[in-house]
Amino acid sequence: MIQKIIRWLPLFLLIFLFIIDRENIVHVATYIFVLLSYTGVLVLKILYAKDNWHKEFGNEKFGKDAALENQAISKSE
Repeated sequence: MIQKIIRWLPLFLLIFLFIIDRENIVHVATYIFVLLSYTGVLVLKILYAKDNWHKEFGNEKFGKDAALENQAISKSE
């Protein structure tokens, strides 16, 4: 459910940008809060993916595997 909300949030933010009353401080503060929250969620997703990538592919076994080194050498030639 939350993933669906996050997926559609950019469209909602665009629509709300045109709908909100810019003179009403509550509308503006709510819009800014939702925008910053969405930005925070995106940054956290990127950092989580980066951390998982480093855990999965940052192991030393990939650097020491001779078969992988041979494949890399043969592709570069």
